[in-house]
Formats: sequence, structure tokens, C-alpha cells
Amino acid sequence: MIQVRPATRGDVAAMVAIAAARRERLETYQPQFWRRRPDAEKVQAAFFEHLFENDDTYTLVATDNDTVVGFVIARLEPAPPVYDPGGPACTIDDFGADNVTTARELLVGVRRWATKRGATQLVVIAAHGDQTTRALLEDEGLTLASEWWVQPLH
Repeated sequence: MIQVRPATRGDVAAMVAIAAARRERLETYQPQFWRRRPDAEKVQAAFFEHLFENDDTYTLVATDNDTVVGFVIARLEPAPPVYDPGGPACTIDDFGADNVTTARELLVGVRRWATKRGATQLVVIAAHGDQTTRALLEDEGLTLASEWWVQPLH
């Protein structure tokens, strides 16, 4: 049974492992943009540790029998000054789960937190080639607002 709870520093190693597996897949979608640094796991662990110091960041993990099987990092951010969506956005740019059900439960947890904090919209960054995540977001009522296009410059 999946349980969702706020992440702790003790979850960082599992979160890094999930993110590393995700990066392997992302690199197949667009090899240059998603190219991993040799020390990616070390750098990411330090970044994840830093998240616990920021009140406007919410990190959740999903566990199954006490094993971390997913995580999500959400941040409250003001809209760019030229837009007025009615309040801050809750942005998810790091999201990994072992299956769609787990991912859905993590989104539910983020929505609750973001709503309580006054966010007016949820913004989720998803890799173009990650069809599973894209389908989940569509099923959850999110709509496509932007895409990033890249080209290697040699």
C-alpha cells in the first residue's frame, strides 16, 4: 500500500537513486540536453539536502512497505512580472515514481499543500519523450502551456 509523506534527510539516497534511473531514460529522449554529469548523483544529493532549508519548497516521498518508490519536489513561485495568473504558481520540476498510481498520489499531496499555501496554478515540467508522465498529467486535467526546443551547436 502506497503511503505519501513529507521527505526527510534520510530519504535523500533513495530519491537520488530514483532520479538517476529517470535520467537514464531522459538521456535517450534527448541525449545532449539530458546528458548526465559524471558526478550527477553527488551534486543532486547536495541539492536535495538543501531543499529542507526552504519554506517555499515541499518535498514528498511515496513509500511501499517503508521503501521509497517515488518523490516529488514542488516550489511556490511568483509569476513572471508580465503575467497575472492570480497568485503564485506551484512548480514541479523534479518528479519520479515507480508507476502511475504512485505518481498520482504524489500529485494529490502537492495539490493539497499548494492550495493551502495560496497557489493558483500547478505547473509541471515533463520531458517530451516521457509519454507515461505526459499521459498522467493530461488525465489529471493539466494542459500543455509551453515546450522547450533544443538543438546541439557544434
